[in-house]
Amino acid sequence: MTPDADLSPPVNLLEISRVLEETARLVRQHAGAVLEAPQQQWLGKGELSADDVRAIIAVRQMRRRCLGVETSDAAWSMMLELYAARLEGRSLHQTRLSVAASVPETTALRVTRAMLETGAFTSEAHPTDKRLLVIALSDAVARRMDSYLAATRALAGLAS
Repeated sequence: MTPDADLSPPVNLLEISRVLEETARLVRQHAGAVLEAPQQQWLGKGELSADDVRAIIAVRQMRRRCLGVETSDAAWSMMLELYAARLEGRSLHQTRLSVAASVPETTALRVTRAMLETGAFTSEAHPTDKRLLVIALSDAVARRMDSYLAATRALAGLAS
C-alpha cells in the first residue's frame, strides 16, 4: 500500500459529530466562566469537572482517530507547521521544521523518522541544496487534517 493510499475513516462520523457538539458545549460553558472571573479566581481552584477533562481526552482521541496516526505533542506541532507551510505554498527542510515547531532537533529527527515510516510525512532532496531534506505532509494526512482542523475551527467559533 502506498503512503497516500485512500484510508477509510477509522471512526463513525456520527460519533465525531457527537463528541464535537459535546466539546463545543463544554468549551462555551468554560469560556463563559473564565471571562466572568479574573484569572486569580479560577487558577488552581479546580473548576474543571471530570466531564470537562473527559471531553478534552475525547477530542485528543478523535484527533488520533481522524488522522490515522499517533501524534505526540512534538509530532502534532510538526504536523501543524507542515500544514501551515503547505497552505502558504512553501517547503520546510528538517532543521527549519524543528525550529518552527519549537521541538529539539533530536526529537524532531526521531519524530520525522517515525512519521516517514507511517507514511504521514514525505521527504525529498531540496531542489538546489542536496544536503537538505524537504519534509512535507502526505496528501492523505493533509486531507484528514483539512477535515479535523475545519471541525475544530467550527468548534472554537472561528468560522467566518
